[in-house]
Amino acid sequence: MVKIQSKQILNVFAMFSLFFFLNVENTTAQVYNNPGGTITGCSGALYDTGGSGANYSSNESIATTICPTDPTECVTVSFTSFDVEANYDYLYINQGTFTGTGSSVGYTGTNSPGVVSSYDPSGCLTFIFESDGTVTDPGWEANISCGTCGAPPPASSADCIGAIPICTNVISETSLTNGEGAFPNEYDPNDPNMCLDAESQSTWYIFTASATGDFGFELQPNDPVDDFDWAVFDLTNASCSDIFANTNSLLVSCNAAGGDDLPFDNACNGNTGASGGTYDIQGGGCGTCPPSTLNGCNTSNAFIPVTIGNTYVLYISNWTGSGAGYTLDFSLSTAGVIDVTSPEVTTVQQPISCGATEITFEFSENVVCSSVQDGDFTLTGPGGPYTLSNIESLDCTGGSNFGQVFTATVSPPLTSNGTYSLSIVDEV
Repeated sequence: MVKIQSKQILNVFAMFSLFFFLNVENTTAQVYNNPGGTITGCSGALYDTGGSGANYSSNESIATTICPTDPTECVTVSFTSFDVEANYDYLYINQGTFTGTGSSVGYTGTNSPGVVSSYDPSGCLTFIFESDGTVTDPGWEANISCGTCGAPPPASSADCIGAIPICTNVISETSLTNGEGAFPNEYDPNDPNMCLDAESQSTWYIFTASATGDFGFELQPNDPVDDFDWAVFDLTNASCSDIFANTNSLLVSCNAAGGDDLPFDNACNGNTGASGGTYDIQGGGCGTCPPSTLNGCNTSNAFIPVTIGNTYVLYISNWTGSGAGYTLDFSLSTAGVIDVTSPEVTTVQQPISCGATEITFEFSENVVCSSVQDGDFTLTGPGGPYTLSNIESLDCTGGSNFGQVFTATVSPPLTSNGTYSLSIVDEV
């Protein structure tokens, strides 16, 4: 076993340690036939409403949440069979306790979810099953267990925690992600103050104001008839995971004007932003002045006052789903919005086995893919000196311009107990 402890080097470093533990739980197994509501338990079987020997029923719409008995653990549900009417009946699975399906992962036919584990802070998983009024099938069988919470999948710029720092006045996105990232349902579309629908082709940006003033921007779609919606949240005293439950209090401004009802709503497609308009909240559609959370007047919201030291995130949604990209111009801002803080390595993923030849680490913010080079880092510790090579991010290799989680090949392998330090030695 390799034991790695903390040590500071060059003031920019990551510390990581390795340990193993055994958690044994003794509970009585139960059978749950998709009862709806919340189950608190770490054993048993989850079936559709037909149980182990019958089909589910028509016209079902049932949400069942499973939470661990120990709040420090996370639920895992392992499907051993799955068969629902293809393309008509769906089982949706959400991390946490959200019971909506707007951006959930849905399964139909015999496309089994397999093994699903929670990485939500609650440790819970929520299953929403919807069937139509005709054909029914055998449904599913799955086993419930609990254990150590695993690491969530790597965040991307489609997630709030992977938000892109605003480093320049003009940002161009030539293509967009097709989905909501690893963390869907990050805000509550049913909040009475929210003007947006559920997440769609999400991109997030973040900045901490370096000077008090107005935050202003204009978004120009690459396709001039595209409809982009957006919202700004104040995360000064909150984190990304707080947005869903506190959408109303954290929301600062949002605009969903536009749509596909030609020629009326389409008149509000195209350029949008906080560009000197009158209103802070505008729903979909066009020409309803004053607007509401359900109806929009135009695509230009008022400038957004921001305070030095406060942190804000900008969420952008491609409502029309073209994926064609856009250009963002922040030069309308009188506040300091350009990121002037260098990224740091904050964590190294664990566990690390004896003889490991790779380490995975995370920056404090998204960084430009092309700026990360093998020679930017050193790894010191017993058994060294070490060489790091082939440093890459799944986001970068997948076509993104930004990444936050990177993996490096280590030579020679890590085989000795002791203190190791991963340090940045050049600007990233």
